[in-house]
Amino acid sequence: MARPSPRVILSLDFMDGKRWEILEAEYTYIVTYKNEPINIKVSDIMMARTKYKKLSYTNLGNALRQVKFLNHKFKCEDFSLIKVKGSI
Repeated sequence: MARPSPRVILSLDFMDGKRWEILEAEYTYIVTYKNEPINIKVSDIMMARTKYKKLSYTNLGNALRQVKFLNHKFKCEDFSLIKVKGSI
């Protein structure tokens, strides 16, 4: 069975031939640590550069993969997901 197409909320075509589409998402999945929302900052000391990890996803599979990766990396089972629906 094919995956259903997402509903397009807003679409905009640019002069460079690219189209941006805002798609409806049923849920957002947020990675948590001990059931609290978090940010993760990764600092590269040698390059003097800092990056922040993405921790919210509209795709459940990507969110689960990130939780599994973090639990393995930190040798714990404290990372999990919360499922959010609706707007702020």
